[in-house]
Amino acid sequence: MAGGTFERLAAYVNNGQEQIIKYAPSLAGTNSTKYYTIYAHDIEKDNTNITQITDTERDIASQANRAKNTKIYGDANHEISPLEVGDVAWNEDYSMFPGLDNPFMERGGIYNWPKWGVGLFMLNKTNYWNYYPDGFRTVLAPM
Repeated sequence: MAGGTFERLAAYVNNGQEQIIKYAPSLAGTNSTKYYTIYAHDIEKDNTNITQITDTERDIASQANRAKNTKIYGDANHEISPLEVGDVAWNEDYSMFPGLDNPFMERGGIYNWPKWGVGLFMLNKTNYWNYYPDGFRTVLAPM
C-alpha cells in the first residue's frame, strides 16, 4: 500500500499559485467539486507575494493552512495529522499540508525515501510537475 509511489490526490489548497491555474482544471474536467476537494488557505502566511520561498516559509504556510482546515472531517487529514510538520502523523509518518509553491496533495511515498517519507499515513505537498515516482489510483467510495 505504501512505499512504491506517491499517490496524487484530487485535492489542493486554493492559494492562487501558478500551478493551480495550470493544473487544477484537469483534476475533474468540470466545474463540479463532487470528485475533488479545494481547501482554503491562510492568506497571510500563504500568498503569491512571497517571492523568496524557503523551507521555513513552506513549513509556516503548511501549518497555517492545516489550521485553517481543521473543521473538515472524513478526508483523513484531520483524523491522522496534527498541526505540526514532520514525523507526526499516525505510525510516525511524515505530514506536510500543502501551501505556497506546492499546493497539491499526495500520499504514500516512494521506495527510496528514508523512513519518514514513506507510509500509509504519509501526507505531502507537491507542485504537480511530472515526476516518475508519482502515480494515481482510482478509488470509488460508496455514497
